[in-house]
Amino acid sequence: MFRDLEAQRRRLPTVDHRLITELECRGTATTLLTRGTAGLLTELLHVDVGAAKSRVRAAGVLGPRTAITGEPLDPVYPATAAAQAAGTISEKHARMVTTTIGALPHHLEADTVASAERTLVIQAQGLRPSELGTVADRLTAYLDPDGQLCDDTDRAARRALNIGRQRADGMSPITGLLDPATRALVDAAFSALARPSPTGTFPIRAAPDNATTTPWPRCAATPWPPAVCRPTADCRPPW
Repeated sequence: MFRDLEAQRRRLPTVDHRLITELECRGTATTLLTRGTAGLLTELLHVDVGAAKSRVRAAGVLGPRTAITGEPLDPVYPATAAAQAAGTISEKHARMVTTTIGALPHHLEADTVASAERTLVIQAQGLRPSELGTVADRLTAYLDPDGQLCDDTDRAARRALNIGRQRADGMSPITGLLDPATRALVDAAFSALARPSPTGTFPIRAAPDNATTTPWPRCAATPWPPAVCRPTADCRPPW
């Protein structure tokens, strides 16, 4: 009985996918003047924005599609969508499969990618999501053991920078994924900021209320930011 109940519960997201796809096709969010389909779901269902966006993304890759000519198309991940419709994998299983397959290098052949998806779906039917993550990591390492197939196109699709909501103490959380070029720029900036000055490190203080210029004057021979400025006779901090 519990297995039948769980199977029915696992089928529910597929109904969600069809409804969201229908909303997208009809442009209901534009008609009702809401900020996209995710905003519409937030207003109608009183769910968080993150949850609404996650449901829209899932519908985009697991829901039915339609070509420009009106011809129906299979979902982006057909094996995952079929297993979820049959109730053999959960929503978390499906998310893990689509995330893993979506992160594979685009140089891989379509047959190889489809075979990898089917392999993960088969494994998901007998494993917990936490166990499926280990299988997904091994499969990724098998298909691209040295990371040589990943190029700038793959990195551009994965890079991201998210700044969270500012907390009461003024701090803001930051998460993201940097490509090698951006990482090099960040390392160079942090190295310059962390390098001690010849006469010691100056304390950071707020600018005076009557300040009309930058608290730390810019040296003519030294580039900005001011943390890399070296104190000279003509360039001193204002304190």
